[in-house]
Amino acid sequence: MIRQYETMFIVKPTLTEEEIKGRIEFVKETLTKQGADIKAVTEMGMRDLAYDIEKNARGYYTVIYFTAPTSAIKELERVYGITEDIIRFIVVSYDKKVEQAAWEVMVKKALGQPVEEKKLSYGPRGGDRKPRGDRGDRGDRGDRGERKPYKPREDREPKEDQDNSAKGE
Repeated sequence: MIRQYETMFIVKPTLTEEEIKGRIEFVKETLTKQGADIKAVTEMGMRDLAYDIEKNARGYYTVIYFTAPTSAIKELERVYGITEDIIRFIVVSYDKKVEQAAWEVMVKKALGQPVEEKKLSYGPRGGDRKPRGDRGDRGDRGDRGERKPYKPREDREPKEDQDNSAKGE
């Protein structure tokens, strides 16, 4: 079955530009050999990592949007695992209709095509609730009334059953 996917991978920063381009082409060739149809490629460039990975503080990020049979993903993950220059990767599958619509928008943005912004519906509820202030049985604070002012801990009086030996007295 053909599905829509997105893969993001990070290449080591120690490689030259030609080597980085070579790794990206290698991933793209792997996908096409497995029957994938690459829709868009976004090279995000060199970025800082949130934490060091294999003593690397930076990495070259690339995102590929593609459609492929499900069998191609297993081979892609195998290739990622044996390629030493790829330090992290993720493959995301878009299965639901809302996700597929979002995938198509991302592909258009990656290709630089104009995108019509529209709100996606996430289910049948779609705004049938009234705003909280319009509920007749509650005020702004509900039945709880006004808040009491905060009293700092050192101003509080110790409880009678509290052991004074804990304070060092």
